[in-house]
Amino acid sequence: AFVLGALIASSACSSLGSKSPEVSSEETAQAIQNQRKLELFARAKSFHEEGQLAEAERAYLVFLSEYPEALAARINLARIHISEGEDQKAKAYLLEALSYRTERPEIFNALGVLARKNGDFSDAEQYYRKALQADSRYVPALRNLAILLDLYLGRLEEALALYEQLQGLDSEEDRKLKDWIFDLKRQIEAKG
Repeated sequence: AFVLGALIASSACSSLGSKSPEVSSEETAQAIQNQRKLELFARAKSFHEEGQLAEAERAYLVFLSEYPEALAARINLARIHISEGEDQKAKAYLLEALSYRTERPEIFNALGVLARKNGDFSDAEQYYRKALQADSRYVPALRNLAILLDLYLGRLEEALALYEQLQGLDSEEDRKLKDWIFDLKRQIEAKG
């Protein structure tokens, strides 16, 4: 009985191993499409990381022509234009990204940076707060809102609360932030 069971199991295993798995043409096409998507984005990102901004921009635009809903490409195009001082182009890419998905805090944060840079502190505050609505632990927006409230709007108590929140999020104590918090507390006490 043992020998017969072993022979049956052996023949079953060999028949399973000899036949290649079935893959639909749709699955194959999807795999090829995903590979192309990864390669196009990696190429654009590589140019970007190497500081070849004109080439990166062209590569991101090629990527977007095939994958128009890709948020990361729009955000990276905005970053390129911010670094080149082309704020209106950057803002256009960020607003396009918002039309696809609004829950990405980095989009709102970048819009806030642009607004602050252009002296529109009210819009900057609104964008930073929207970023924090999307992700209450998004450190760049927390930091930017705290700086805006502190240095640009003079709302020290609110800024202090945000700086302390930032300090609480970091697993290691940030010495500069600790000093900043200490100094801000002194300023608040001096005003009081």
